[in-house]
Amino acid sequence: MLIEKEDIVIENFIFNNYTKTYNYLFDVPTCWNNDKGSFLFWYEQDKKLFPLKFQESFFSNELIKINLTKQEILTQLKINKLYPSVFVSLLPTNIITNLPTLGGKRQGVYLKE
Repeated sequence: MLIEKEDIVIENFIFNNYTKTYNYLFDVPTCWNNDKGSFLFWYEQDKKLFPLKFQESFFSNELIKINLTKQEILTQLKINKLYPSVFVSLLPTNIITNLPTLGGKRQGVYLKE
């Protein structure tokens, strides 16, 4: 997984500055706000995706609480319980490289099929 590799930009956005990333991108299209979207990742259960909300040191929803550590996130990704949000999907492929693209919240699911 690309997210496992050491990359200062990805590390800073996803693993090192949760509060700054959350506040900076709050209410930006394809990111998140209080009513819609999911902070960085979506949680999967019974083939449905559920948004995760940001708390001080974890993601949570009514189904799960996930610690905001690189290892915990990688573990959840590897067992297919977390799927990247549009922002996370586009960060390494389009945002950093400045390439245009299209996508939706389930792109991580249908790209696997």
